[in-house]
Amino acid sequence: MKIISFWQDTDDSRYYEKSAARLETQLQNYGFEYVIEHRPDAGDNYLDITKFKPTFIKEKLRQLKEPVVYIDADCTIRTFFKIISDVDVPRYLVNEQTLYGNALYFPPKPVSTRILNAWIKQCSDWPGGDHSALAAIFPKFKAEMKPFGSSSFVLNGNSRTQSKLAAEAALKAAGWDKSNPLAVSRAAKTVN
Repeated sequence: MKIISFWQDTDDSRYYEKSAARLETQLQNYGFEYVIEHRPDAGDNYLDITKFKPTFIKEKLRQLKEPVVYIDADCTIRTFFKIISDVDVPRYLVNEQTLYGNALYFPPKPVSTRILNAWIKQCSDWPGGDHSALAAIFPKFKAEMKPFGSSSFVLNGNSRTQSKLAAEAALKAAGWDKSNPLAVSRAAKTVN
């Protein structure tokens, strides 16, 4: 199993570059094998970069030919974690009853390919980011996935980069409600 992640900054803050360096140090300290990449090809803005995530996961799953755990570059590992059972079952993170795409486990199995292909397709014309796109397809795959425990990760979803703030402001103006990720489907398709 390898931990995978990617990063790209769209402003001068270097927030994701610094976050990726911190994550790399944590992974080294815990002895994990990992692949963290700078991906300038991920997109031109914050939302496009987030929607690159399922493509990146699929690419790494195919290249590495072993199970992967994707962790957002700005997540912090709180404790050592290990998947003990059901290693053939994709996993997702739930925090306060909300589905998140910050940490995901995918084995090299057909079920992973089906989920990732559906997620990639959902992201293609989705006005929001990767989390709400995953939440939109999740009901179709709920029986094929299991949750992680949320105690293993600190979710740093409060990053305040200018590109993220601009994306959130545009979505809110179009009717997005952060407390209901699926409400983004009502947001104007022009937001991106």
